[in-house]
Amino acid sequence: MPKGIYQHRGHPISTEARKKISISSTNPSKDTRLKMRNAKLGKKHTKEQCDKISSSNKLSWINNTKRISIIKNVGHRNKGRIFTKEHRDKLSKAKEGMYIGDKNPAWKGGVTCQTLLIRRGTKMEHWRKAVFERDDFACQSCGKRGGQYLQAHHIKSFKDYPELRFAIDNGMTLCIKCHRKINKEMPLFAIRVQ
Repeated sequence: MPKGIYQHRGHPISTEARKKISISSTNPSKDTRLKMRNAKLGKKHTKEQCDKISSSNKLSWINNTKRISIIKNVGHRNKGRIFTKEHRDKLSKAKEGMYIGDKNPAWKGGVTCQTLLIRRGTKMEHWRKAVFERDDFACQSCGKRGGQYLQAHHIKSFKDYPELRFAIDNGMTLCIKCHRKINKEMPLFAIRVQ
C-alpha cells in the first residue's frame, strides 16, 4: 500500500482527508459541540447499558488506565490552586474510611498487626500534631526547635496504657537524641520540622 493512503471501510483515505478528520474530531466547533450535547440530552441508558458502562469502568480502574488519565487531567486543572482549610477538611472527611480495610485494592486479608494499624492511623497523627503544637515544636528535654527531627513520646507506655494512647497530656515532644536516651531504642515514627 502506498505511503499516506489508508484503508477505511474498503475505501482509501488520503493524508489530507486524515488531517481534516483529525482536526474536526479533536477540536469540534461550538455548533458541533452544541449539536452533540442536544443529541444526548434527555436520553437515559437502559439497565444493560449501565451494567456495560459499569463493568468497563471497573476494568479500567483495575488496569489503572482511567485512574492515570483522571490524575493527569485533575493535576492540570488544579495546578497552583490553593484550597481553604475548610475545603481541605471537607475533602478529607469525604474520603474518610473510603480505602480502609477490605475496601482497599491492596487488601491482603488483615495481615497487619493491630498496634501498627493504630500507630499509622489518622487518630495517632492528630494526637502527634496536637502534642507538637502544644509544645510549640520544641524538644521538652533540651529545648531545640525546628530543623531537626521531632518525635512525640508517650510518657506512660503506649503498650501498657492503651486508654492513654490518645491523651494529649500523656505526650511530649522530643528530638531524636533525647528520645533515644529515654527509650533506649529508635522508635518507628518521626516527623521533619522545618
